[in-house]
Amino acid sequence: MSINETDYKKVISKGKPLKIGERIIYPLAQVLTFEVEDKFISESIIPFAIAVLEPENKYIIPFDEENEEINKIIDNEGIWDELGLK
Repeated sequence: MSINETDYKKVISKGKPLKIGERIIYPLAQVLTFEVEDKFISESIIPFAIAVLEPENKYIIPFDEENEEINKIIDNEGIWDELGLK
């Protein structure tokens, strides 16, 4: 059995916040759910960055700066809305 890109869903998820002074840090992970023929096979959680919210600034620090797929996610301005972080 081979797994195609259509056999899995990718969702970006944030973890529980860590508050340090006025700074709030969220771990970010990509959740991959593999399904073949409507049967659940497995789920994989891949941490990839942290989101930092400060009173005057917000930014994301990737764990792997050379990963093009991760950089596309981070560069998407809609990521903040998608994660419910404003």
